[in-house]
Amino acid sequence: GKTAAPTNECGDAHRDAMTQPNGYWTLETPYATIVGLYTNVPEHGVVDDTQKKWLVNELKTAPTDKALILTMHHPIFSGDVMHVGSPTMKLLYDEVTKESNRTPHLVLAGHVHNYQRFTDKDGIPFIVAGAGGYHNLYAVATTKINNSDAALVAYEDKDFGYLQMSVSPTEITGNYVLVGGKIFDKFTINLSTRKIT
Repeated sequence: GKTAAPTNECGDAHRDAMTQPNGYWTLETPYATIVGLYTNVPEHGVVDDTQKKWLVNELKTAPTDKALILTMHHPIFSGDVMHVGSPTMKLLYDEVTKESNRTPHLVLAGHVHNYQRFTDKDGIPFIVAGAGGYHNLYAVATTKINNSDAALVAYEDKDFGYLQMSVSPTEITGNYVLVGGKIFDKFTINLSTRKIT
Protein backbone atom coordinates (compact mmCIF):
# COMPACT_ATOMS: atom_id res chain seq x y z
CA GLY A 1 0.00 0.00 0.00
CA LYS A 2 0.87 3.64 -0.28
CA THR A 3 2.41 5.57 2.58
CA ALA A 4 0.46 8.58 3.85
CA ALA A 5 2.25 11.80 2.87
CA PRO A 6 1.41 15.36 1.76
CA THR A 7 0.52 15.66 -1.93
CA ASN A 8 0.37 18.56 -4.37
CA GLU A 9 -3.44 18.44 -4.22
CA CYS A 10 -3.30 19.23 -0.50
CA GLY A 11 -2.22 22.80 -1.22
CA ASP A 12 -1.28 24.56 2.00
CA ALA A 13 -2.85 21.93 4.27
CA HIS A 14 -0.06 20.54 6.43
CA ARG A 15 -1.34 17.01 6.87
CA ASP A 16 -0.90 13.70 5.15
CA ALA A 17 -3.22 12.74 2.31
CA MET A 18 -5.49 9.70 2.55
CA THR A 19 -4.16 6.47 1.08
CA GLN A 20 -7.55 5.11 0.04
CA PRO A 21 -8.27 4.90 -3.69
CA ASN A 22 -10.85 7.71 -3.52
CA GLY A 23 -11.90 10.37 -1.05
CA TYR A 24 -15.54 9.90 -2.08
CA TRP A 25 -17.89 7.17 -0.97
CA THR A 26 -21.43 5.78 -0.63
CA LEU A 27 -22.82 4.55 2.67
CA GLU A 28 -25.83 2.23 2.52
CA THR A 29 -27.96 2.08 5.66
CA PRO A 30 -31.33 0.37 6.20
CA TYR A 31 -33.25 3.62 5.56
CA ALA A 32 -30.85 5.89 3.66
CA THR A 33 -28.22 6.02 0.95
CA ILE A 34 -25.65 8.68 1.78
CA VAL A 35 -23.33 9.76 -1.05
CA GLY A 36 -20.21 11.67 0.00
CA LEU A 37 -18.30 13.82 -2.48
CA TYR A 38 -14.69 14.90 -2.25
CA THR A 39 -14.83 18.52 -3.41
CA ASN A 40 -11.10 19.07 -2.88
CA VAL A 41 -9.26 22.06 -1.43
CA PRO A 42 -9.65 25.14 -3.68
CA GLU A 43 -12.31 27.74 -2.89
CA HIS A 44 -15.63 26.65 -4.44
CA GLY A 45 -14.25 23.10 -4.80
CA VAL A 46 -13.48 20.94 -7.77
CA VAL A 47 -14.75 17.52 -8.88
CA ASP A 48 -12.96 15.73 -11.70
CA ASP A 49 -14.67 13.82 -14.54
CA THR A 50 -14.03 10.43 -12.91
CA GLN A 51 -15.81 11.43 -9.70
CA LYS A 52 -18.61 13.15 -11.64
CA LYS A 53 -19.26 9.99 -13.67
CA TRP A 54 -19.21 7.96 -10.44
CA LEU A 55 -21.67 10.39 -8.83
CA VAL A 56 -24.14 10.14 -11.72
CA ASN A 57 -24.05 6.35 -11.39
CA GLU A 58 -24.46 6.45 -7.59
CA LEU A 59 -27.52 8.71 -7.89
CA LYS A 60 -28.99 6.73 -10.77
CA THR A 61 -28.60 3.34 -9.06
CA ALA A 62 -29.44 4.36 -5.48
CA PRO A 63 -32.47 2.52 -4.11
CA THR A 64 -35.69 4.47 -4.67
CA ASP A 65 -37.34 3.18 -1.50
CA LYS A 66 -34.88 4.91 0.86
CA ALA A 67 -33.80 8.46 1.64
CA LEU A 68 -31.10 9.80 -0.69
CA ILE A 69 -28.68 12.23 0.96
CA LEU A 70 -25.82 14.01 -0.83
CA THR A 71 -22.90 15.42 1.16
CA MET A 72 -20.06 17.71 0.11
CA HIS A 73 -17.56 20.05 1.72
CA HIS A 74 -18.25 23.21 -0.31
CA PRO A 75 -21.86 24.47 -0.01
CA ILE A 76 -23.95 25.20 -3.06
CA PHE A 77 -25.71 28.07 -1.24
CA SER A 78 -24.32 30.40 1.44
CA GLY A 79 -25.02 33.94 2.61
CA ASP A 80 -21.87 34.04 4.70
CA VAL A 81 -19.40 36.96 4.85
CA MET A 82 -16.42 34.65 4.23
CA HIS A 83 -17.76 32.04 1.80
CA VAL A 84 -20.50 32.57 -0.74
CA GLY A 85 -22.17 29.58 -2.32
CA SER A 86 -20.12 27.61 -4.82
CA PRO A 87 -21.07 28.11 -8.47
CA THR A 88 -18.87 25.09 -9.26
CA MET A 89 -20.89 22.81 -6.97
CA LYS A 90 -24.19 24.31 -8.20
CA LEU A 91 -23.27 23.52 -11.81
CA LEU A 92 -22.19 20.01 -10.82
CA TYR A 93 -25.44 19.44 -8.90
CA ASP A 94 -27.58 20.65 -11.80
CA GLU A 95 -25.71 18.46 -14.29
CA VAL A 96 -25.66 15.24 -12.24
CA THR A 97 -29.28 15.45 -11.12
CA LYS A 98 -30.37 16.01 -14.71
CA GLU A 99 -28.15 13.24 -16.11
CA SER A 100 -29.12 10.71 -13.42
CA ASN A 101 -32.76 11.80 -13.31
CA ARG A 102 -32.50 11.66 -9.48
CA THR A 103 -32.73 14.42 -6.92
CA PRO A 104 -31.55 13.91 -3.34
CA HIS A 105 -33.97 14.39 -0.48
CA LEU A 106 -31.33 16.46 1.32
CA VAL A 107 -27.95 18.08 0.53
CA LEU A 108 -25.45 18.62 3.37
CA ALA A 109 -22.27 20.73 3.36
CA GLY A 110 -19.69 22.24 5.69
CA HIS A 111 -16.84 24.67 4.90
CA VAL A 112 -18.67 27.69 6.30
CA HIS A 113 -18.43 28.15 10.06
CA ASN A 114 -22.09 28.65 10.97
CA TYR A 115 -25.48 27.02 10.32
CA GLN A 116 -27.67 27.82 7.32
CA ARG A 117 -30.74 26.01 5.97
CA PHE A 118 -31.97 26.76 2.47
CA THR A 119 -34.78 25.43 0.33
CA ASP A 120 -34.30 25.53 -3.44
CA LYS A 121 -36.95 26.15 -6.12
CA ASP A 122 -37.75 22.41 -6.17
CA GLY A 123 -38.27 22.27 -2.39
CA ILE A 124 -34.98 20.46 -1.70
CA PRO A 125 -33.31 21.42 1.59
CA PHE A 126 -29.62 22.42 1.46
CA ILE A 127 -27.95 22.62 4.87
CA VAL A 128 -24.61 24.13 5.83
CA ALA A 129 -23.52 22.81 9.23
CA GLY A 130 -20.03 24.03 10.03
CA ALA A 131 -20.15 25.50 13.53
CA GLY A 132 -18.93 22.46 15.38
CA GLY A 133 -15.27 23.01 15.98
CA TYR A 134 -13.57 26.00 14.37
CA HIS A 135 -12.91 28.77 16.92
CA ASN A 136 -14.22 31.66 14.79
CA LEU A 137 -17.86 31.63 13.67
CA TYR A 138 -18.67 33.54 10.47
CA ALA A 139 -21.55 35.98 10.23
CA VAL A 140 -24.37 35.61 7.75
CA ALA A 141 -24.23 38.79 5.68
CA THR A 142 -27.46 38.50 3.75
CA THR A 143 -30.69 36.58 3.83
CA LYS A 144 -31.18 37.21 0.10
CA ILE A 145 -28.81 35.06 -1.92
CA ASN A 146 -27.96 36.83 -5.16
CA ASN A 147 -28.25 34.91 -8.43
CA SER A 148 -29.79 32.02 -6.55
CA ASP A 149 -32.87 29.88 -6.84
CA ALA A 150 -32.86 29.16 -3.10
CA ALA A 151 -34.36 30.83 -0.04
CA LEU A 152 -32.61 31.04 3.32
CA VAL A 153 -35.05 29.52 5.81
CA ALA A 154 -32.99 29.56 9.03
CA TYR A 155 -29.51 30.48 10.16
CA GLU A 156 -27.44 30.66 13.34
CA ASP A 157 -24.13 32.50 13.29
CA LYS A 158 -23.62 33.43 16.97
CA ASP A 159 -23.37 30.09 18.77
CA PHE A 160 -21.62 26.78 18.19
CA GLY A 161 -23.76 23.76 17.47
CA TYR A 162 -24.25 20.51 15.60
CA LEU A 163 -26.78 18.84 13.35
CA GLN A 164 -28.58 15.80 14.78
CA MET A 165 -30.50 13.70 12.27
CA SER A 166 -32.47 10.50 12.10
CA VAL A 167 -34.00 8.62 9.18
CA SER A 168 -36.98 6.30 9.22
CA PRO A 169 -38.69 4.49 6.34
CA THR A 170 -40.95 7.54 5.85
CA GLU A 171 -38.99 10.66 6.83
CA ILE A 172 -35.78 12.45 7.68
CA THR A 173 -35.87 14.51 10.86
CA GLY A 174 -33.25 17.02 11.86
CA ASN A 175 -32.44 19.25 14.80
CA TYR A 176 -29.76 21.89 14.86
CA VAL A 177 -28.65 21.82 18.49
CA LEU A 178 -26.69 24.62 20.14
CA VAL A 179 -23.94 23.84 22.63
CA GLY A 180 -25.81 23.52 25.90
CA GLY A 181 -28.63 21.49 24.36
CA LYS A 182 -31.09 24.13 23.08
CA ILE A 183 -32.69 23.13 19.76
CA PHE A 184 -32.41 26.10 17.41
CA ASP A 185 -33.93 24.65 14.23
CA LYS A 186 -36.12 21.60 13.54
CA PHE A 187 -37.21 20.11 10.24
CA THR A 188 -38.88 16.99 8.89
CA ILE A 189 -38.70 15.82 5.28
CA ASN A 190 -41.46 13.48 4.14
CA LEU A 191 -39.73 11.00 1.80
CA SER A 192 -42.72 10.31 -0.43
CA THR A 193 -44.10 13.85 -0.81
CA ARG A 194 -40.76 15.66 -0.23
CA LYS A 195 -42.65 18.21 1.87
CA ILE A 196 -40.63 19.94 4.59
CA THR A 197 -42.22 20.84 7.91
